[in-house]
Amino acid sequence: MSSESNRSDDTRIDHARYLLMLARSYEEEVAGEAYFRTLCDCFPRQRDFLMRCVKLEHDTAELLSPLIRKYQLAVRPHPVLILEGTDNAALDAGQTWPDLLQESIDYYPHYVEEFRTLERLGPVEDQAILEKLTRHERLLIEWLCQARSAHAQTGA
Repeated sequence: MSSESNRSDDTRIDHARYLLMLARSYEEEVAGEAYFRTLCDCFPRQRDFLMRCVKLEHDTAELLSPLIRKYQLAVRPHPVLILEGTDNAALDAGQTWPDLLQESIDYYPHYVEEFRTLERLGPVEDQAILEKLTRHERLLIEWLCQARSAHAQTGA
């Protein structure tokens, strides 16, 4: 097999991986919106903060929508994704607010790495959207860190 053929196979594999990751990222944003919305009921004192997170997740899903349409990606139905987000929130609802913040701060950098991989795999014409996706996750982590600091200072 020639090296050109190997590169072609690698390119097809990378593109397939990109599309799978793109669909999963969109689904996670939709589920994330439901997750944060559900947490509003569990942490009513943090409702304003959580609603900012809801909006960020919603806006990011909307940002990805054109790529989902462009590549005609099959994503799971919204009701399934909403149920997933709601179920995940129910699992986290028993934590204290500081513990939930810390768990999120510790875990969400994983998403930043996923989104950086999307940037590396994605075509040039998708880069503006992909870069915004990565910025979204960094912003969310920044907000979580700020909320943790505020809670440590005020207990709210």
